[in-house]
Amino acid sequence: MRTIPLSSSILLVVVVLTFVPNLAGQTSKPTPRKRIVSLETVLSCADDPLIGRIFATDLSTAVSLNRILLALHRTDKPSNLDEADALMKGFVTDSVGDMTHLGILPSDLSGHVLKGPMPFCHSDLVAIYKEHAYNSGPIHLEIDGDEWQFDPNEVLAHADHFEFSSGVFTNSTGVFLMATKGRVSIQFTCSAAGLKFYRAIYLPPDV
Repeated sequence: MRTIPLSSSILLVVVVLTFVPNLAGQTSKPTPRKRIVSLETVLSCADDPLIGRIFATDLSTAVSLNRILLALHRTDKPSNLDEADALMKGFVTDSVGDMTHLGILPSDLSGHVLKGPMPFCHSDLVAIYKEHAYNSGPIHLEIDGDEWQFDPNEVLAHADHFEFSSGVFTNSTGVFLMATKGRVSIQFTCSAAGLKFYRAIYLPPDV
């Protein structure tokens, strides 16, 4: 068996370590850039008209707006007056885990989901309802922060306007920091890399 001299072995390792990362970089897809959202926008969602209509929608109506159910019997016009009235709200729903967690999808008056990137207040919305409370509106709404870049320094610069709390996520060792102002809570995950925007939580107007 032929042995490779030590100096040649070192050179081979250097070549491999240099080549492999470059090859990976050529074949992997670039990470999509996150859209930037400001503190002013996050806070303003509490008064957004669509979010107001979601809070005014009871669980029974929200379930009836399931986009799959609507698609199964869709016509050019709503099939009845109740459905037409419900679609005036401007959104349809999607099941997220169970019936108490409903994804919210902005739609036209025929129930077709609107295409294209949504503004922050209308993106990745989830309405959380109390179980079996069919005649009640959601207890809170969430907007996922995964696709958004939000600078935590905007909150820290106005720390006297917020109440802060922290804790550990349920069924996880992850730590979070929560900043609350009025009906809006902004949640960050905490790590050695710093604070990362996790989600925004909105309470109903009557709280």
